[in-house]
Amino acid sequence: MDINNKYETVNTHNLVRMEHSVLLIVMAGVAALNYESINWYLFNALFWGIDLFGFYPGMVYYKYINKNVPKIFYIIYNTSHSYLTWTAFSVAWVYFYGFDYVLLAPWMHLMADRGLFGNTLRPFHVAFNVEKNEHFKKFENTLYK
Repeated sequence: MDINNKYETVNTHNLVRMEHSVLLIVMAGVAALNYESINWYLFNALFWGIDLFGFYPGMVYYKYINKNVPKIFYIIYNTSHSYLTWTAFSVAWVYFYGFDYVLLAPWMHLMADRGLFGNTLRPFHVAFNVEKNEHFKKFENTLYK
């Protein structure tokens, strides 16, 4: 993928997933080494809150109301799953409260999403639920002939 070709092949996607998985393992190791220093209630709130507020509302809308999910749910998902959001949050946290290993939680969530599940930010034209887009199927067939 480059500035003119904004797509990934299966191999490059898997390499990016591997990088995120390695980072997840490193962060989990740091958390394990500092187990007693972590407020696990707050850690879990930060880890699971990302999906509680950023993913599940859009998924509930998709499954129970209408498969044509409004863009606001994509924006909420992308904001809650953004490195920029959690960088700003982490910097503000360190500024006001000092360093805390609990800050590993949102980063571990993002690494798990990208590494273990292969999820990245959601484009508006792709279904909110995980399913292959018809246009992408055609593109993939052309790419891998």
